[in-house]
Amino acid sequence: MIFNVTKNAEKLSLESLKTHACKVPWYQFQVFTSGDVEVCCQTWLNKPIGNFFEHTAKEVLYSPVLEHIKQDILDGHYSYCNDSCPYLVKFLYSQPENGGIKHPFDYTALLDREALKEHIRSTEYEVYFNFDRSCNLQCPSCRSKLEFITKSKTPEAYDRMSILMDKTEDLVELLLVKENTKTVIVNITGSGDPFASELYWNYLLKLNEVIHLPKYEKLRIRFQTNGILFTPERINKIKNLWNKFDTVAVSVDAQTQETYSIVRKGGTLKTVHDNLKWLDQQVLEGNMSVDWNGVKNRSLWCVNFIVQTDNYKEMADFARYHLQANTISRIWFNLIADWNIFPGQFDRKAIWKETHPEHANFLEVLKDPIFLHEKMDLGSLSYFVNKAHNKI
Repeated sequence: MIFNVTKNAEKLSLESLKTHACKVPWYQFQVFTSGDVEVCCQTWLNKPIGNFFEHTAKEVLYSPVLEHIKQDILDGHYSYCNDSCPYLVKFLYSQPENGGIKHPFDYTALLDREALKEHIRSTEYEVYFNFDRSCNLQCPSCRSKLEFITKSKTPEAYDRMSILMDKTEDLVELLLVKENTKTVIVNITGSGDPFASELYWNYLLKLNEVIHLPKYEKLRIRFQTNGILFTPERINKIKNLWNKFDTVAVSVDAQTQETYSIVRKGGTLKTVHDNLKWLDQQVLEGNMSVDWNGVKNRSLWCVNFIVQTDNYKEMADFARYHLQANTISRIWFNLIADWNIFPGQFDRKAIWKETHPEHANFLEVLKDPIFLHEKMDLGSLSYFVNKAHNKI
C-alpha cells in the first residue's frame, strides 16, 4: 500500500487487509480520455488493464493485468493502492485495533473472503464513462478552461471520442450477457457533465428509445453531475429511463454563492438548489425509484463536497442544509486530490496537510457533531474526523 495522505498511516495495523479484499477490481471499469481502462479511480489505484484505442472490449474484460491486480489484493499486498482511497481509509480507521470511530455510514468496498466469493458469483458491474471532458463549468480543481467536444465544432476530437464511446458500449453489452451478471450500471460521468456532453446526451436519448428491450432489463444508470443542467425540462426528455436511475450524485462543494463562484466557476448555486428540490419531490412522489428485487429505492440521490482551503469552513452548514431534503441518501465528503491542474498551488488548497497554516482550524470545524450523522459519508476525511475527536 502506498501512503500519501495520512502521515501516520504506516503505523496502522494492516492485518485486517489479509482477511479482507477490496471488491472494486472485480466489478468496476473506468474508461478515460487516453483510452486507458482502469478498475478504480486513477487517484486511488493507477494501473491500466488495457486501452480502447488498442484493444477490444473482450480483450479488456479478460485482461491478464486485471487478473494480476486481483491476485495482488487477494495476497494482501494492495501494491497499486494508496491511502487516498476512501474505502481503505474508512475501513482501516474503523478497526478496533486502530482505535477509530465506527461511523454510522459504514459502507466499504472491502469484504471478507467468503463475502467476496458470494459477490463474484452474482456481480453488479459498473462502467464509468470518463472519457468526454465536455462540461458547462470550469472548476479550477478539474480544468483550466471550458471544454466542449461537438461533432460540428471539434470533428477530429469528436471522432476520437466516438471510438471510445463505441468500445465502452461494447463492454456494457458484453457484461449484460455475462453468465454471472446481476446488474450493469453505467456511470455517466466522472470526466465532465452528462448533460453538457453531446456524446453522452445522444447515448441517453438512444437508450430512452430502446430501454424496453429485454436485453436492458439488468441495466441501471448512475449520474455524476454538477446539477446545473439537471432541469425538469431536460430530464423529462429521458423519462423512459427514470425507473433505471440508480444514483444521481450532484457535486456542489459550497454553501454560499461566493464560494461556489470560486470552486465551481461559471455556475449559480440557486439553480442547483432549485433542481435538487425538484429531484427530491420526484423521488418523494415515487416518480423516480428503482425496483431492486421487489424493493423500491426511494433514496437515489446524494450530494458531494470536495474539501479544500476555499470551502472547508462551509462543510457543516452544507451538511445541515442538505439534510433538510426528504429523500437524500447521503452527503459525501472527500479530500481534494492533485490532478496537476494547478501546479505550485496544490499545497495551498490541501487543507488536510499538517503543514497547512489553517490545518488546526480545519480540525476545529470537524469537531462539529454533524459529521457523525448517519447520512454523512466521510470518505478519506474519516482519518481527520477521528483525529478531531481524539480517537487517534
